[in-house]
Amino acid sequence: MRIYYFFRNQHSLHRATSASSRSLVSHLHRINVHSCVSKRFALVTGSSPRVNALRFLSSISSDSPTYNTIPMASVDNIDIAALEQLGPREFGNCVEAFFLAAGQRFFESQQYHGEAFPEKNVILSRANEAPTITAITNILAKTARDRQAFYVTWTAFYKILNDLPLDTLESYRPALEVLAAIPKVPFTEYYSLAWGNLAHQAGALLRFLNDRDAVWVPEIKQDTIAFRSLQERVTSSEEMRPHVRGLLSWLADPNWPPYQGCWKQLARFPEATIEEIASMLEKERGDGWWISNVLGFVDACVPLELWEELKPKMDALVESSQGDEDDSEVAQEARAMLDRYDAWLQERLGRMASGS
Repeated sequence: MRIYYFFRNQHSLHRATSASSRSLVSHLHRINVHSCVSKRFALVTGSSPRVNALRFLSSISSDSPTYNTIPMASVDNIDIAALEQLGPREFGNCVEAFFLAAGQRFFESQQYHGEAFPEKNVILSRANEAPTITAITNILAKTARDRQAFYVTWTAFYKILNDLPLDTLESYRPALEVLAAIPKVPFTEYYSLAWGNLAHQAGALLRFLNDRDAVWVPEIKQDTIAFRSLQERVTSSEEMRPHVRGLLSWLADPNWPPYQGCWKQLARFPEATIEEIASMLEKERGDGWWISNVLGFVDACVPLELWEELKPKMDALVESSQGDEDDSEVAQEARAMLDRYDAWLQERLGRMASGS
């Protein structure tokens, strides 16, 4: 997913603490679990999975004795099987710590791959448990808008709520309503623009939840819910056809976060794209880079047997250039595609003539 583009150029951040995390660690320390569960550290013989899980949780806060010696971003510290053994209440009490640790991996260590949040599947599997629902709802209801709050809220929304099935998501409606209604965050706070994006996306997820037929193309660069609506609710080329023009518009710049997601959706039903692509190649002459990106999509994803309607448009691109089409080498790209199409057509005609 390209939702991380917004954050890659942010300044390096520092570890954050809060009263809530200190309270959690105090609770864990009362059970006398100061050691970190890690592949690099020997476990006490005979320790129960629950104790092992609590040991890990004690290591993900700055109050832990192991905090300065074990990198927060390391995923080697996590015993997933042990976490699964926690009771519902214990697990719910630890959800915020999971989100904070994952957020630090994402943003401080820039670990954007899926392995940066190995706890995710455990949380998703327990998302129906009342303590987990309460914990996430309380997280999103907090008024703090500092760095730690952003880590926790961003992770809770994009990594958990965004992936929940609708029946489970219904339990989180109050949390989404709170997040969607947050006031504009002052620019003096961390990620002020990103808080606005979170609020917008919470509203989009509510729209997805409220209207079971709603399908739309990304409306802002960070609109990830749109892709979920397309992926889950568009199941045929006819259903995709009304959305093709909007998806093509995001192919104008490969640096835009929706670019790859829109390409992927268009590629699901290439037969639905031909009419709009032909229109775009004619009407958008002069926008060479956009045309080049669309030609690249056609070359990579549209079967040759569907190119006939596009051939006159590509011929026109070869015959004369407009705008910045020379800079983007549109004519050369179109010429190469026409040569490929002509070769395929000749081969096809030859097979038909020979009866093969």
